[in-house]
Amino acid sequence: MKNYCHVTNGTVDYVGALPQSYESVSGLNMITDDAELASHGWLPHVEVHPTYNNKTHRLENYDIDIQVDKVVYTDIVIPFTDAEMVKNSINDTMTMIYGLEKQTQNRRLIRDAILGIVKDKPGHPDHGKTGQQRLQELEDLLQVERDKL
Repeated sequence: MKNYCHVTNGTVDYVGALPQSYESVSGLNMITDDAELASHGWLPHVEVHPTYNNKTHRLENYDIDIQVDKVVYTDIVIPFTDAEMVKNSINDTMTMIYGLEKQTQNRRLIRDAILGIVKDKPGHPDHGKTGQQRLQELEDLLQVERDKL
């Protein structure tokens, strides 16, 4: 369904589907002629989403351009500052390190399960499980981690 903007004194005061009535106009949602709608202050709503690289830029609000025949909302793309780029790089590196630590921990758990280095006493999470059961649980855990990458 097409969205419209209502413009009053150069300002958008409504965005969305045409209502059934607005102010003194009834059956507004039944009007199909854009020229007639424009005579009542209703203009088609158009969104523009420029492509951008989210590693180097971010979206920050939007620009509204009220034209004769439409209202255009355009996303504002802002480049990251040098400080933001450094912070993003640190965050990406920390995420990668965390993932490697999880992989290392999972490999250690698999090795321990294969070698049977599990405390076999009541109360331990793996007490009573066979080596095969422990391996299957660990393989399932690794698959979950792989799916996240």
